[in-house]
Amino acid sequence: SLLNLQARGLTILFCDDIRSHKKYFYSIKKFPNSYIITLDDDLYYDEMLLQNLINIHLKYPRMIATNRAHQITFDKNGNINAYKKWKHNASTEKPSHFLLQTGGVGTLYEPNILHKDVLNIELAKKLCYHADDIWLKTMAYLNDIKIVTNKKYNKDPLTIKGTQSEKLVNFNVKKGGNDQQIKNILEYYNIRCFKN
Repeated sequence: SLLNLQARGLTILFCDDIRSHKKYFYSIKKFPNSYIITLDDDLYYDEMLLQNLINIHLKYPRMIATNRAHQITFDKNGNINAYKKWKHNASTEKPSHFLLQTGGVGTLYEPNILHKDVLNIELAKKLCYHADDIWLKTMAYLNDIKIVTNKKYNKDPLTIKGTQSEKLVNFNVKKGGNDQQIKNILEYYNIRCFKN
């Protein structure tokens, strides 16, 4: 069925397996001056999903528009809470550095909006190999780019049956992988904490 879509303009390219970083890396590298939208291939989407992203982008240019975000929360000492304690599926419509875009449900990146290290895949592998969303969030933060969402898709998406036998959420959330990768990034870039 995918091959049949080539007649309608779909281009299929093969690449090295760099895990979830495949979602953006090759597109940004091949089309550096283009808008890039990330989506997962194991979710159901409605027909207005892309339009919603474009609407957010038009309202908030030079920010990263996303259909779904998690809000970073902090403990009483101002340190980032464990990922499990963040406010998932945030419904705020205020642009913020305290939002983490979840690229699987649709995130729009303007050309050249991310820090130059975005294509340093060896560094991404070392610091954040299992969490492309955290890597891209950091690349936005380093360029002082805020994340913005709205309430339309602030819920967990429906997954395609049979696609969830190996899920990143098992490593990243249940086993604390995201927390370690956030720690790696903050230490490497000498960021004490994300500031709004």
